[in-house]
Amino acid sequence: MTDLTQEPVIVEVDEVRKRGAIHILGYIQIVMGVGICVIETTTLILYNNTGAPGYPIEYAGIWTGIFGTITGILQVMAGKKIISNPKTRKFLFLAGILTSVVCIIQALTMFSLSMYNIYLVRNEIARREALPRWEQPTGPSASQLSDFRLSVDQLKDLAMLKSVVALVYFCLAVFGIISAVLDCCNVCGARRSPAEQIVYTSVDGTQLKQVKIYNKAQHNVRS
Repeated sequence: MTDLTQEPVIVEVDEVRKRGAIHILGYIQIVMGVGICVIETTTLILYNNTGAPGYPIEYAGIWTGIFGTITGILQVMAGKKIISNPKTRKFLFLAGILTSVVCIIQALTMFSLSMYNIYLVRNEIARREALPRWEQPTGPSASQLSDFRLSVDQLKDLAMLKSVVALVYFCLAVFGIISAVLDCCNVCGARRSPAEQIVYTSVDGTQLKQVKIYNKAQHNVRS
């Protein structure tokens, strides 16, 4: 005869979808946000009053880095297992969607501006290098013949900085889109039926074991 007094098997149902991906994306966004702030602050300091193109658009870049960092922090917090209140977790995901949208817009805008600045700097470098050496503008004459009060080497360094930060902006926008999609899936995606309506059984030899579903969001066990 079948014995149903056997200790039930406990199965945990995770209420967060793609928890690992959410955590990884969050940490990546934090690193990229901090990196943008560092690069743009460095550019502000090094190229102050030099006639560098787009200066001081770097201030907007710093705000983009701040939003990227905030978005990453929200992602990490929303995916943590210590958050057991469904309303709190949903609020974090909604806040993550909002900041992700703002961050995506900022990152794509700054990417476009950075690419345009790179174009201007590269054109100036090509123009300078096309001139004979004795006609190369130096010192005060450089500022009279060009809007750029920088040497060719300084322009090349500026182009490199702008290229690096443009790549980071693009990656931040891509990761922001992925984060927003994952947050939307966790906020309004299709859910399983309630635990009490799900029946699982497992056969262990001749013993029929009843499986209980443990919903971590509700902190209770139902047969």
